[in-house]
Amino acid sequence: MIKVSFKSDDSSIDLVIKGHAYSAKKGQDLICAAISAIAIGGLNALKSDYDIKIAEGYISIKGKLSEEDMIVIHTIITQIETVQEKYPEYVSIERK
Repeated sequence: MIKVSFKSDDSSIDLVIKGHAYSAKKGQDLICAAISAIAIGGLNALKSDYDIKIAEGYISIKGKLSEEDMIVIHTIITQIETVQEKYPEYVSIERK
């Protein structure tokens, strides 16, 4: 299962995405591909510098949010929520 942990206020972000969906064979898992595309596409749109860590099955974003980047982060979360609504057995989201 892909687990998303999200904590944000108007000035900071702490977002962790970890795990694998295992909804299909490696290389054919469309849920993992969707979450990865959402996360990486969002990271590419960020304007400010953040503490970002990326590894196999793991993405972490932490830092002070600019107003512009707040929109990007909320877009990432909204897109992940859309996947989670359709496939709750493969994606979970925890808001702190």
